[in-house]
Amino acid sequence: MTGRLCLVCCSAFRREVETAVAAEGWSDVAVASFASQCGRPPMTWADIRALAEPGAGEVIAIGRACLAGLPPHADGEGAPACRTFV
Repeated sequence: MTGRLCLVCCSAFRREVETAVAAEGWSDVAVASFASQCGRPPMTWADIRALAEPGAGEVIAIGRACLAGLPPHADGEGAPACRTFV
């Protein structure tokens, strides 16, 4: 994997995710967040990729209802590999 890992989560969880990344000393992990909207409207992979750090090697989306309609993986030419943890 080239580039940093980018964790994308709901803004309600951003502080906790940033704290965990800092506590582990993961300098190769970036954190981004989206507005807390609880799946109204549901997130798309295009939405999540737009939030990811430029040059991210992989994007992991963390959420619940907001990610319920997403397929577990999304790969696109020229885009980082994406997967969800719901």
